[in-house]
Amino acid sequence: MNINNVFSQISFGVVSLQSLSLRVDRLEVYDLIPQSVPKLLNLKNLRLSFVGAGDDCLLYLAFIMNACPQLENFCIKPSWTSPTISRKKARCATKPHKHLKLVEIVEYKGRKCDYEVATYIIQIVAVALKKIVIAIERINPKKREAARSSAERIKLIKPHGVELVII
Repeated sequence: MNINNVFSQISFGVVSLQSLSLRVDRLEVYDLIPQSVPKLLNLKNLRLSFVGAGDDCLLYLAFIMNACPQLENFCIKPSWTSPTISRKKARCATKPHKHLKLVEIVEYKGRKCDYEVATYIIQIVAVALKKIVIAIERINPKKREAARSSAERIKLIKPHGVELVII
């Protein structure tokens, strides 16, 4: 299902919606029209599972997050079809989240795109972040160690006072 259709289906209940779990099979350049994303003014918890395709997927992640100004807990489960993504376009479109305290990234594989989404959220989006949890995907030991090494690099870019948990 196209993500615009998902948002049009939930738009009737956005006033009272506090928690939302979305699974987007493929987040691509032409899939999300920023004006189609309803303002989810009371949303506190968002769980987003998506397949990112192409360089603009963080831009569309920004559109979704911008629609949730009261977001406190954000769990993201990204899967990538391309090895790299860029924060450049997303940086300009992002509104900082003053209430976002907890970010969880699940099935972290340690690829460059995994690291980019983590740094994008930590450095640009979550200005009030208290804790970030990186849950490494259950993969073979060699790949798991590489993923853990990638996650450990996040210590270097996280703000002072933000707790990093790697599991």
